[in-house]
Amino acid sequence: MSEGTNMTEDKNNNLSAEQPIRFVPTPDELAVLAKHWVNEAINDEYFIFWGQCFGLSDLDQIEFDWARVNEIEKMLGHEATRTAIEEAYSKAALDYDRNHWIVFRYGTREEQVAYQEVVRQCVENCQDGLADRLASRVVERVFREGTAEQQTSLRKEELKRYSTKLHDLNSGRRHIIEIFGIRFPAEVKRLVLSIAIEDPEPKPRGNTFFKTLTLEQGKLILAALDETARKGEGALKELVSVNTKSSAVYSPSAKARQEISGSEVTSIA
Repeated sequence: MSEGTNMTEDKNNNLSAEQPIRFVPTPDELAVLAKHWVNEAINDEYFIFWGQCFGLSDLDQIEFDWARVNEIEKMLGHEATRTAIEEAYSKAALDYDRNHWIVFRYGTREEQVAYQEVVRQCVENCQDGLADRLASRVVERVFREGTAEQQTSLRKEELKRYSTKLHDLNSGRRHIIEIFGIRFPAEVKRLVLSIAIEDPEPKPRGNTFFKTLTLEQGKLILAALDETARKGEGALKELVSVNTKSSAVYSPSAKARQEISGSEVTSIA
């Protein structure tokens, strides 16, 4: 190899070393990055929610977290970023204690302070169920007077908790039903139809996708699941049992249908 050739190769290597590596993330990669910074913001805000002592640096960190999300939105787009944010919150809802999360995300300042005082007094566990009742009141208020966005988010989070619980009680691969994009064991279909919701796929076997449910119908389904859960875990197991008789389904009264937003909400273990 000639000396001229060596000089040319050295020059090309130097040019390559000087040029910055250009990485163009895909929309999916940007969505993952957005979720990361939303999770950081949630964790930092949750720390302040429970922290008795926090400083300006903690608030600055939260502002930085959301600034990163806003920067990503410029590349990813508003709708895709909004979806990533919703998915991050939906996942976080299952990672935190149910009562803590509801009050943290949906509670007013007064509701949050009252809840914090109660839980701190309980230290580890509120045996009298007071924390459950306080969180339930937040749910009732949101379903009664919250924005449509708040009601939709809360309804999906609560249904997702039931979905996870019922799938755990219903082992093995079986058919499913889908409610607001959330998959439940197919046996839950009996309960849904008992609320006078029309069957979109009236066949004895197979999957069912409820695609046109309203917000009010979602509240009725959630109330039916709450009513079942109040009877204990055995009732939930019976709900997803293949051999469950139709008499086990929920039948709300007319008053319950009209005042569904005010019904008591049960904690899902």
